[in-house]
Amino acid sequence: MKKTLSILALSLTMVQGAWAQTALTPNAEKTVWTLASMPAYDIELSAEYYDEVTLTDGEAITALNTYTGQEIWVNYTRSFTADKASTVCLPFAYTKKTGDGSFYAFSGIEKMGSEYIATMTEPSTSTLTANTPYLYKAATTGVTDFSGTYAIPASITAGTTISGDWKFKGTYSTIKWTTEPTGIYGFSATDANDGITQGQFVKVGSYVRIKPMRAYLQYNGSDSQFANARALMTRAAATTSDDTLPETIGVRLISANGEVTAIGTLYTRTGEVSFDSEAWYTLDGKRLNAKPNTKGIYVNNGKKVVIK
Repeated sequence: MKKTLSILALSLTMVQGAWAQTALTPNAEKTVWTLASMPAYDIELSAEYYDEVTLTDGEAITALNTYTGQEIWVNYTRSFTADKASTVCLPFAYTKKTGDGSFYAFSGIEKMGSEYIATMTEPSTSTLTANTPYLYKAATTGVTDFSGTYAIPASITAGTTISGDWKFKGTYSTIKWTTEPTGIYGFSATDANDGITQGQFVKVGSYVRIKPMRAYLQYNGSDSQFANARALMTRAAATTSDDTLPETIGVRLISANGEVTAIGTLYTRTGEVSFDSEAWYTLDGKRLNAKPNTKGIYVNNGKKVVIK
């Protein structure tokens, strides 16, 4: 809540345009000081301040519930690794600061051959929409400071971006699955023991959790090609059967001017994305078996590369 602090600082008197050179006399409460034998002029100082809430990464944001519809100062920081994308969902309209990385909104998923590619597009505005899930690719390794003065929405509810049968869903509380869910994909920021690399949306298994202020993909369609989704237990199964949901989903990042800036993979077991330094892609997101020999522009390790 915004508040105003007023201070009755000092009563001074003036004689013929100059400050009087006489002693100051306080009142009993020592709140007003007056020059002896002169009319007083009160000088009032004021300052604005806000209630403050600190959010701890990985914990629920229930501390904000008291301040819905109000303007407050929010402390929130989170660690990221350079060029490793992660999901974020913030309960306030954050404006990018100097040194921040890039944010991307979910645009949709398309099937290319046997692969699925999720397109994430950079918004044209520098201010994010509150309660909206995004993908964030940090510019440098370290802590990103999201702190600032924000108008907290009247409803603190993590939002969902829908495209076709797919949903990109934010969460403000920890989500846990004790059994393997159907059609849930998280984003991987770290390599996995089963050979899945950073930058992938990967199918969530049992005993997996997604932390607050993050997001995940969910398939809500009823197409028969996904009828056996619950039976898919390993990455190998995804590569040998085309009638189940894939174990991983590729990620294509599109800049605000429409250019492909990076291609990686979403790993759902941890809810983060990575960009494999060994993987090569065409600009439309198709993964190649090896480094290409044909002239053209490709994507490798999250960056465009020109083969001459």
